[in-house]
Amino acid sequence: MLFHLDWERRRVALENLRIAFGEEKSERELLAIARRTFQNLGMMAVEFFRIPEMDVETFKKKVKIEGLEESLKLLEKGKGVLLLLSHFGNWR
Repeated sequence: MLFHLDWERRRVALENLRIAFGEEKSERELLAIARRTFQNLGMMAVEFFRIPEMDVETFKKKVKIEGLEESLKLLEKGKGVLLLLSHFGNWR
């Protein structure tokens, strides 16, 4: 819906796609990419606001944490740790 209502952001998205793809993609293909991007961002917004409703078990199924125990032990010893986090999104 936002793709059709927010003409300013749609214009910017299409300009950026034209810059990125040049003559490689047709106008029809660029419109399809922009439309899917808007749809994806909308889905991500809905999912983001549903996170607080998730129970711990559902959250654990969706999020993978590696090395948490080791990191906490290092922090307790006063050592620094480096955390690498992935991007949140439902990109396909």
